[in-house]
Amino acid sequence: MKLNIKTRAAADTATIDLLDGQGEPLMTEAADGAEPQPVTVTLYGPGSKQHAAAVAASQTRALKFKRDNKGREPTPEERTAEQARLLADVTVGFGNLAYADDSGRELEGRELALAVYGDTTLGFIAERVNRASVDWSVFTKPSSRN
Repeated sequence: MKLNIKTRAAADTATIDLLDGQGEPLMTEAADGAEPQPVTVTLYGPGSKQHAAAVAASQTRALKFKRDNKGREPTPEERTAEQARLLADVTVGFGNLAYADDSGRELEGRELALAVYGDTTLGFIAERVNRASVDWSVFTKPSSRN
């Protein structure tokens, strides 16, 4: 019997657990007898239309940057900001994660993603998300061996 390869197609999205800088799962604080919960991020996968659009937009911004800056390479800060934009574009949302700006306002949506990914002191999060967002195994089910 032949394999219907469409049964192995990648999902458009996947949720991954975020890890701290030591590689341990990030968890919420236990409070009022509630069990700690994992901190997660849901991403658009490499086979999704949203991921393709995000990569295309990032490449367009990179070309515009080169043209507008006469071939100058981006600074580390500019690279971090561009990576944050790309990762925000492939992020559906976070679970159990909060980030407050300097005024104490809790950020949401794209603003939250840009802040988390752009914060170099949280670079371990951007690094994990960057790797996971292009890892097909995160978005596909393992093959079964009978």
